[in-house]
Amino acid sequence: MKYQFYKTLALLILICLIFGRNVFAQSNFMSGLIMGGIAENSENEIFVGTWATPQSGKIFKSINAGEDWIEIDSGIVWADVYEIKISSNDYVYFTGYSTGIYRSTSNGDYWEQLNLFNYLLTDSYTLLVADNDYIFIGIGDNPPYYLARSTDYGDNWTDLSGWVTERVYSLVSFKNNIYAGTEGEGVKISTNYGDSWQQSSLDSMFISYLAVNDSGDIFAGECGNGRLYRSTDNGINWAELSNPWTNSYSCIASILTVAPDFIFVGLGRWASVSDSNLIYRSSDNGFSWELSDAGINSDAINNLLLSFDNSLYATTRDGLYKSTNFGDSWLPVEPFVTDVKTNDFENPPTVFALRQNYPNPFNPTTTIRYEIPQDGIVTIKVYDILGQEVATILNEFKKADRYEIKFNAKGLASGVYIYRMQVNNFIES
Repeated sequence: MKYQFYKTLALLILICLIFGRNVFAQSNFMSGLIMGGIAENSENEIFVGTWATPQSGKIFKSINAGEDWIEIDSGIVWADVYEIKISSNDYVYFTGYSTGIYRSTSNGDYWEQLNLFNYLLTDSYTLLVADNDYIFIGIGDNPPYYLARSTDYGDNWTDLSGWVTERVYSLVSFKNNIYAGTEGEGVKISTNYGDSWQQSSLDSMFISYLAVNDSGDIFAGECGNGRLYRSTDNGINWAELSNPWTNSYSCIASILTVAPDFIFVGLGRWASVSDSNLIYRSSDNGFSWELSDAGINSDAINNLLLSFDNSLYATTRDGLYKSTNFGDSWLPVEPFVTDVKTNDFENPPTVFALRQNYPNPFNPTTTIRYEIPQDGIVTIKVYDILGQEVATILNEFKKADRYEIKFNAKGLASGVYIYRMQVNNFIES
């Protein structure tokens, strides 16, 4: 049988809604979260993850250019999401500290942990999906360090770590070439998708991030002093680019190249020290720079993304930020739905329950609590008093537990609404 529950909620929309984004900035559900990897698939859906306890194991997805977000963590046991990459067939992968590698073949609806040499909870800081969909992952926070490759979307792996003596911290590809940034040995190069490797002239340094533009120019960022290098000959020779941020503790955490000559550099943390300025922008392929972090309230950048609509996203140690004017200014990403487990009770639920939302009336967000004693697909929808569906705020697999979900009614008219929960969990009688 299917269980259905109904509650009535009152919605009060105040005139303050006309002031737009700033009204709700304090309710940002990503504010305070350490945001890590971020990526976009061919359907223009954006995936972003968190890392560092206690927020580990969270993956969020937006299907409407970052306006609304849902949490998608079904199947995830433990995860610090440092990197998210997507293959040409829209398989989504992420990796991180004590995480190994996870894969979703269902657009994030469900995740599976892949077996890397019989070690599931391996530490990894970098992940690459090459142009031919070969997957590369750097493994290890302490010796021994490894580099692995999969040629079948992650089902099987080959150990490529014969040359690895330092942690592999960044990976990037251009055509047949794979470039590996290491902690102590600079940049290594493979011209045959990882079968063999050679040392580049960029040696004996901590390369924390690698990027390549459409012309094949390769950029290497250093951690410890923030130096930035560029190669225009497939990594054979490198030239240091002058920049305004280099000092004894700068660490380049992300490099974003945008055609034809734009580059964004995000600065992270090194030895628990952060730069006061976080993002720089160049419009001439790295010859000159300007500060581009207005509005970001954080002490470190983790990743940068340019989406299909030319919006920029920055994951930081204090939430997710978005720029719609190419980095001139940034705003924190605001919530639509947050669905989280609540630990208010030690004992698991024994009956299905849908609780009254609070606050009620509300403006513009409210929290709904629900309990499910069995695993199943949980759907929560909102209807107006005429029975017309106005929103689906949850539709995914959930394990038996107590949860709470936040609903943002931005865009709905004032009035009375009904919400319904349906659990596809059949019980024999």
